[in-house]
Amino acid sequence: MKNPGMVDVGIIEAKGHNGSDLNTAEIGYVHEFGSPKNNIPERSFIRSTVHGSGQKEVVALSRRLLKKIVDGTMEQKKALGLLGALGADLISQKIVSIRNPPNKPSTLRGKKPRTNPLVDTGQLKNSITWRVQE
Repeated sequence: MKNPGMVDVGIIEAKGHNGSDLNTAEIGYVHEFGSPKNNIPERSFIRSTVHGSGQKEVVALSRRLLKKIVDGTMEQKKALGLLGALGADLISQKIVSIRNPPNKPSTLRGKKPRTNPLVDTGQLKNSITWRVQE
C-alpha cells in the first residue's frame, strides 16, 4: 500500500480581506486565538470543532472510509477528499453557530446588528476549504 497522503483543512489560501490590512488567514488566526493587545476575545472555530462535536463525526466517517479502502472499493485519495470536505463543512458550521463572546458595540457601529460575531461579509466562512496532499 502506498503512502495515503494527508488532507489539510482550514484557510488553505490566504486572500485579501475587505476593509482590512490583514488577509483571511490572519483574520482567522486573530479570531481563533484572540488578540488581548487589541481587546479581541478568542472565538475558536477550528480547535473547538476538532476537539468538540466534529471529532465524533470525523472518526465515524474515517472508520467507514477505512473499511472501503481495505476492501478495495475506494481509493485513499477519494477518502481523504471526503474527510477534508466534512472537516471544512464542520468548521464552516461552527463559524456560523458561534454567538459568544458577542461583538462589542464599537465593533457594530455602522454595521447591521448580527448575532454572530464571526460573520459579517462571509469572507472568513467562505475561505474554509480543504486539499489532499500527496
